[in-house]
Amino acid sequence: STVYNSAGKIVVRIEPYMEKLQIVDLDEIENLPELKIERESEIAEIYQALSYGVDKFLKQIGIGKVVIGVSGGIDSAVAAALYTKILGAENVLLVNMPSVFNSATTRNLSEQLAKNLGCKYAVVPIQKSVDLTIRQLEFTPITFLREGSTEEIKISGFVRENIQARDRSSRILAALSAAIGGGFTCNANKAEATIGYCTLYGDNAGFLAATADLWKFQVYALANYLNEKIYEREIIPRGIIEI
Repeated sequence: STVYNSAGKIVVRIEPYMEKLQIVDLDEIENLPELKIERESEIAEIYQALSYGVDKFLKQIGIGKVVIGVSGGIDSAVAAALYTKILGAENVLLVNMPSVFNSATTRNLSEQLAKNLGCKYAVVPIQKSVDLTIRQLEFTPITFLREGSTEEIKISGFVRENIQARDRSSRILAALSAAIGGGFTCNANKAEATIGYCTLYGDNAGFLAATADLWKFQVYALANYLNEKIYEREIIPRGIIEI
């Protein structure tokens, strides 16, 4: 919130994202000195906006606990650090959901992230449930009742990947968030959202996508900012940033 004089110079300003009532005498505007304002970096302003907006929204809808699926990747790590700063570590549950395609490296990085943040942490493997879903679909005959004919469907590798994403979000994260009385997050970024690089009912699910308007390079910049300026230590492991 700012007040400008007739020359377009700022003479009164309230700090961004702060609630304050300030009275300005309109007759005195031309006599007020110009304020010299040093803007913060773009990523600092982005952090302020996200922190303020997420905090306000959570309070408005009455959610005080969140479940975050952490993969060992940068998007989920930034989400974890952001929500932990807002809600407190005791109200954040990080969940790693490995399949046979996940490496020990990403699992270890997820655990290290949880340790650094002091959050609750769980590992819920999904391979058995994914395999069960595939078997059920491939060995369940589909009957065309009008003709009496039957057919079986074949699950492609592409569809298998989407089954994994839906199993993580629509089954595990949804159930866990309901069990603890909270919500689960969507960790998408703008690059993914813009081109639709996601799985419907899978990794695009969640009650709030805090970083959905950030390009990937901004997600990386925010990760470094959280480490250096907000937590002032390596909360997001360097391995996650570099992987």
